Amino acid sequence: IRDQIVRAQQLVIDLKVAHSAARSLLVVGMGAAGVNAALTACEVGFDDVRIVDIEDRPFQLFHRTTSRFVGPYMYEWPSQFYAGQSYPSHFSTPWDDFGRSPLNWEAKSPVSASDLAKLLEQSVLRWCEKRSSQPRPTFIVDVDRRNIRAFIKRFAAREAAMAKDMMFGPPDFVAKRSIKAFGPKAKVWEGTVAGNSVTSFKPDYIIVAAGMGKECLSIPGMREPSQSFWADDTLKEPAVSDQRVIVLGGGDGAIQDVLRALTIHDHPITFIEQLEALPVVRQALENEIPALLSADRQLRQHTSWSRDSAAFAMIDTACKEAAQNLAEIGVVSRQVLRSLRKGTGEVRHYVRGPHFDKAYLLNRFVVYLLQACLKADSKENDGGMGFTLVFNKEVKYCVYPKKNRMCDLY
Repeated sequence: IRDQIVRAQQLVIDLKVAHSAARSLLVVGMGAAGVNAALTACEVGFDDVRIVDIEDRPFQLFHRTTSRFVGPYMYEWPSQFYAGQSYPSHFSTPWDDFGRSPLNWEAKSPVSASDLAKLLEQSVLRWCEKRSSQPRPTFIVDVDRRNIRAFIKRFAAREAAMAKDMMFGPPDFVAKRSIKAFGPKAKVWEGTVAGNSVTSFKPDYIIVAAGMGKECLSIPGMREPSQSFWADDTLKEPAVSDQRVIVLGGGDGAIQDVLRALTIHDHPITFIEQLEALPVVRQALENEIPALLSADRQLRQHTSWSRDSAAFAMIDTACKEAAQNLAEIGVVSRQVLRSLRKGTGEVRHYVRGPHFDKAYLLNRFVVYLLQACLKADSKENDGGMGFTLVFNKEVKYCVYPKKNRMCDLY
């Protein structure tokens, strides 16, 4: 979320630098990225900014989700500034002078997505109040998905024709469009006053900030799709600790599901805090941090300049080595196992490839630490859930007569 906010802000700034005469902008999507783009656009000189969404309020995806916890610096662990979760700045550093963002909030620890949505809404309202006499975005909600898709396609076709020195697109599109062009139910969001009167307009540019992409929610052979990442799930319900939970995937979403189903924690920061509560464990962790930090920095540099996945294998190796070193220390292993939920169930995590994909160091490390400690001290797991991590595995759902059963296929 933090990265989306930064990218959206920088995109708008660069757009204005490249085309200083641009005055109108349409932003599609009222998530963190889209809203920050719209607010930034008004700050850098766009006079007429409209932002649209198919939902009835901004940040609706977050509003609906209480089971996901987010923080702008949570996954910077083990860097020293991972603790505070205020955005954009949470410590007094030189960054204070350069890290300003129209969208900002205060939080001491990671918050649920629904609570983040409330903080973001408050940030928007504060920003609008300060700019009561200056241009502000017009928030248009309940737009029709088909209408906005058609609008974007016509806009793109027209721009392509102009770029090729051809005729403009259909004459009716050249004319300015009113709010009703986005569907019969489209209206201005009641949460804040309109930045401009709701007149028709023609955007110079359109920014599409409508999501991270399509999730793969289907399992071969299974009729019912799995839940979306941004949807409340039941992994924290008491009954889950006595069930078998199957998690598929090598990214952050899958690892987060493993940690929430397997441990007593909502997010990995409280897991780390539990470990560091014992001085001897804290010291053992500090001994491993230099190697983990070095691997994390190499990973960031590598992935910035290459699409080769070899760096993912490198960071996994570093996490496994650190986890193994810690698991051999009895007091560390016992403290880790105390984080497991009590129950007869188990969590099985299957990854199709040979290593985790694009995932944060903290998530990788915690999973490998849990696995190593369970192997080293399985007798110390007094009534805790079990955990299995398997790579290079494809999972299909096979339906057998009289009962349904998961069948693992290599």
